[in-house]
Formats: sequence, structure tokens, C-alpha cells
Amino acid sequence: MRHFRGRFLGVLGMVCLTASLASADVKVDKQPLGAQGESVGCSISPHGGHVAVLAAKGSRYVVYMDGVAGPRIDALLNTGGSFFTASSPGGWVGEVPILFSDDGAHWAYCYKSGDDTVIMLDGKEVARGPMQPNLQMPLTFSIGGKHFAWGYDNRIFMDGKPGPQSRYAPQLFFSPDGSRYAYLGTQPGGNAQWAVVDGRQVNYFGEINQFAPNNHLISLLSDPASHSTIFVLDGKPEFKAAGIGRVWTSPDGKQIAVQLTPDQNSKQVLMVNGKVVPGTEGMGIFNVFFSPDGKRYAVHCSTPGNSQFMIIDGKKGDEYASIPEQVGPDNAMQMQWAYPTNTAPLPRIPAFTADSSKFIYTASAAGRCFLMTEDGEYDDFTGDAGGLAPVLSPVGGHYGFIGQSTDRKQAVVIDGKAQVLGQLGVIGQQIVSCLSFSPDGSHSAFINGTTLYVDGSPMPGGILGQRYIFSPDGKHIAYYTYQTRLAMDGKLLQTDAMIQGAIYAIFSADSRHVYWITPGQLPNTKDDQQLFVDGKAVAHFTDIGLGHGATFNYEISPEGVLTFITRTDGQLTRFVVTPDSNIDAMLAAAKPVPTTN
Repeated sequence: MRHFRGRFLGVLGMVCLTASLASADVKVDKQPLGAQGESVGCSISPHGGHVAVLAAKGSRYVVYMDGVAGPRIDALLNTGGSFFTASSPGGWVGEVPILFSDDGAHWAYCYKSGDDTVIMLDGKEVARGPMQPNLQMPLTFSIGGKHFAWGYDNRIFMDGKPGPQSRYAPQLFFSPDGSRYAYLGTQPGGNAQWAVVDGRQVNYFGEINQFAPNNHLISLLSDPASHSTIFVLDGKPEFKAAGIGRVWTSPDGKQIAVQLTPDQNSKQVLMVNGKVVPGTEGMGIFNVFFSPDGKRYAVHCSTPGNSQFMIIDGKKGDEYASIPEQVGPDNAMQMQWAYPTNTAPLPRIPAFTADSSKFIYTASAAGRCFLMTEDGEYDDFTGDAGGLAPVLSPVGGHYGFIGQSTDRKQAVVIDGKAQVLGQLGVIGQQIVSCLSFSPDGSHSAFINGTTLYVDGSPMPGGILGQRYIFSPDGKHIAYYTYQTRLAMDGKLLQTDAMIQGAIYAIFSADSRHVYWITPGQLPNTKDDQQLFVDGKAVAHFTDIGLGHGATFNYEISPEGVLTFITRTDGQLTRFVVTPDSNIDAMLAAAKPVPTTN
């Protein structure tokens, strides 16, 4: 039996401590936050470096930002201005509505003070007034915290400054990098329209469609005189057509696809970079897909008879009864046994592979579902009426799926090569499941019954549930064995059976360190969770994620220092954990997993 070698994240269940937490060599710095015994809840920045605490103070409340108190408030409001219900002093509500920018550098909240609603940004008051009813647009940061906005009284307030008042509530558009913004308005009491672009009010230049990925602003302007629609880029007319429908842009913003009707006597077509795509004349256009490098495209079309087909780089494919969109692994298929933050979802198809070399989709006909590439359909193993759930590797051009043959044999097919694994005893029974690729795209894994397979070979010890995960560099794999023990790379990290499986597990970006959290009530403490670092129990606490489904926000430095905020024995605390070992040392001391179940 071949063991998988390399680096991988370990996730334990409840483990009996063999040494006291105080005796661990890992350095753990605990910094109390907030007001002792008065904290009601908090909000933690996306990377875990900052915390805003709501605390009761007499008959009022106070928001502490990294321990610095703000003004006394009557009540904290939700980011849309409605009342937030907090418990009485001494009760813990978990996460409270204090908004952080996605980079964690800026923060905002609104509160009630007498009859006024007050808006705070980075600890400073930026607006106050009797704002009733609630805000029309809630407090909002653009990407990177470059701009801060809200909407009230048919105005957009940007970075604390009110824009012109509109007859109707404007819809705000931010550019993908968060640096630019635009919205349209209508003169109060009239129908004259105007626009605001990057803080400057200008004449109306059409209905805003979107910001392209390269931050160019796309809009469509109706021209009643010529009964046409004008395509406008950054306020400048580019071309006109009898009608313009949907607009798509490539990831780099350099390619633009437009669904349009050239003139009153023409059929609808698709144009890419000003050129008509042959085969789209008179066809319905469901979607346009661009490759990650922006150089290739695929068009999902439908005929007047409702059959569907793809055009890939100008080449038309076969027609099928249907070509479903948004197909692929759901959250349960992502093997997120760990609880990582800022993790992009797995790609869904139709889509190009990460290296732009292949276009993958599925098509259904005659009660079967086929995996498709630009080379045509793969028909040795297919899906039933329920379809297929293809998986694309995060890096490179690998793809795979779990299919079955006409004689009901199940197989994993990777890059067109099948590994037959079992006979379906009952129609629809799932014997093979949970196919995934490592983050670097170099390895694949799946579960066959109660056995984990890596690169097509079984791992010892079996597997319980769907609990396995790759390290970021793809060199380690950890899994929860059938005997309820944790294994990594074919080695046993825990000799005693685990009472419960780990609820969170995290790798450092360089895959040198692994951190996991196990549940279970601990003696002589109010806490019911404990942290392990490279196999050592180092700290205990409660409320990871602060309850109510909140995200566990943390940060890991390049040196492997883990920072996060939670409660320990009822006190809100910032933990800074510095490892003194690494995964390689942990594995060197581990024994091989027994080959018998």
C-alpha cells in the first residue's frame, strides 16, 4: 500500500491531554480585550487583527475599538439603520453589527443617540441627524476600503459627503478594485437625469451597465431620434445599434462581448471586440465565458427550436437538449473539513480550466449527461438525469468527474482517463464520492466506500465521513480514519480514538505548520474548545466564530504566528500563538496507520 508523502494539514478530534497546557513549549500570548464582565458582543476584522467590542456601561453602551472607548450610545443599530437587539448586561449575543472593510483596515457603525442616528467611521463621527425611516442603502465599504458609502433621503453619501438629491433612490456601482464609483439620479420634481462619476456630477450618459474589470465604465444610451441604442464607454459613445442587450467582459477587461441587433432589418447577433461571432445570428444567447487569460471565449446559445450548443473560439459544437450552467461541486464537495477564511469557492462550469487550455461543460441528451470539451463528448462514463458534477483543479488544466457506464459500473475520470471502482448495487447509490484536486493541482483524491484514494491509490485506515483535506502546497493530506483517529500522509497522529472530530483546522500558507481546534468540555474552566499547534495542546477557549454562524477570523504571519480573537473563561481575549515545531517534526514522531480496519 502506497503512502502519500509531502505536507498536509492535520485535524484531530477530542484528544486526551498528556501534558498540561502550561507545559507546552509553544509561546502563547493572551491579551484581554474589552471591559471585564460587561462585554455584550463584538465584531472581528476579516484577518483577526482588530476587534470592536460592544459593552454595557451603566444605562448606556460603549463601543471599544482595540480597547479604546468610543462615545456612550443609547443603542447600537444594524448597518441599515434598524434596531439591533442586544441582551441585558452580562449576556453574550456574539457578533454585533460593526462593519469592517475587507482588508480589516477600516471600520464603521451607526447608533442611536436621543432622536438622532449617528454614523461613525474609524472612530470619528461623520454624520448625525434624525434619520427616519432606515437607511436606503446600508453602510458599505468598497473593495480595499477605498470608499465608504450609505444611502438616505434619495442621496448617496460618499466618504461622509452628501451627493445630489434624486427623485428616486440611486443605485451605486463600484469598480472591481474599489477605486471608482458611479450612479444615476433624477431631478426631484422632474424627469431630467444626471450622473455622478467619482464624485463629479455630469450630464446623463445612459443607463449604467457595469464597471469592466479594468475599471472602465460601461453604459447604454437610448437615442429616440434614430430608434437605436448607443454603447458608451467612460462617457464616450463607441457605436450604436437597433438594440443592445447583455454585455460581458473578459477578466482583464480587454475583450467585450455585446448581444445586439445591428439594425431594424437584422437578426440578433453576438459581437466580440466589434466582430460578429459566426453562428450566433438569430440565436438566443445565454452566456459568454472568457478564459482566465482573457484570450479565449465560449458562447452558450439556443436555437429557435430550443436546442442548445456552444461556440468555442468561433467553432460551433453539437446541439443538445440542454447545457446546464452553474454545475459542479457544492460546498460539501469542497472538502472544507477545515474552516478557512478568504477561500475562493471551487469553480463551477461551464468554465475554462485555470490555465485557459480547455473549456469544460456538460450536456444532456437521451436521459444521459455527458462531460464536454471542445473536442466533443466523453461517453464511456456519463451521468444520469441528475447530471454530472465536474471538478476543475485550482491550478493547471486538470479536470475530473465521477460517472457510470451503461452497465452501472462507477468510475473516476481524470483528464479523460477512467479508473473503474465499483458496481452500483442500487440505481443512484453513491459508492464513489468527494473528488477533489490539491490546491497546487498536482494531486487528486476521492472516497470509494470507506476508503480514501490519493492519485488512484488507497490510503490505510479507511475514512470516516468526508473528512480529508490537502495542505496548500499539496504535499500533505490528512484524514479522519474509520477508527476515529487522525492520520496524515499514512501516519497516525493520535493513538487513542477521538471522541469528536475537529471542528476547525488551519494550515500556514507555507504548509510548515498546522493548527486544529477540538470540541469537548474541559476540566477546571468554562471553556469547551482547545487549540493544537503541530500536535501540541496550547490553549483553551470558547465561542470560536462568536456563535450565530459567524466566521472564524484569523491571521497567520509568514513565520507561522497565529492571531485570533475569542473568549476564554468568559473574557474576550486576543491570542497570539508562536509555534516551536513544524509538521515535519510531528510526522517524524508518528507511527504508520495500521492497515486493518
